[in-house]
Amino acid sequence: MEGRSKADSYWKTWSKEELIPVLAAMGVAAPMDAAGTTFQPDPNVLTHTGRRSGDKVYDHAVGYNGRTYRFMTGDFPVYDEYVELRKERGLLERARDPMLPRGPEAPYPEEFVKRLLESGYSALAIRETFAQK
Repeated sequence: MEGRSKADSYWKTWSKEELIPVLAAMGVAAPMDAAGTTFQPDPNVLTHTGRRSGDKVYDHAVGYNGRTYRFMTGDFPVYDEYVELRKERGLLERARDPMLPRGPEAPYPEEFVKRLLESGYSALAIRETFAQK
């Protein structure tokens, strides 16, 4: 990430394919943390942290940094695009069924990667703003 210190240089060893899921989660996590809409489970209580919360079932549940982020399709358009691209690339099916063959995957479209990076940079800006308060 541009402008990050040398301490963050381990990110440089990650491939684009490895960074994309992290950026997708960051783009959801930072604004939800800022809005206070995150689920942080009590480590002493066994709870279900999936897409259900009380009587409501959400379209998505993302785990990131020990928290769960539940949201609906349309709340985070770049994340929705990420999910659709994963479906198109067969990644979701492979994740559910380890017996499916692994093969070379089509690269993510560059325009999507640009939007995802913008979302990631926005997430970093939100985190830095709230860290200063």
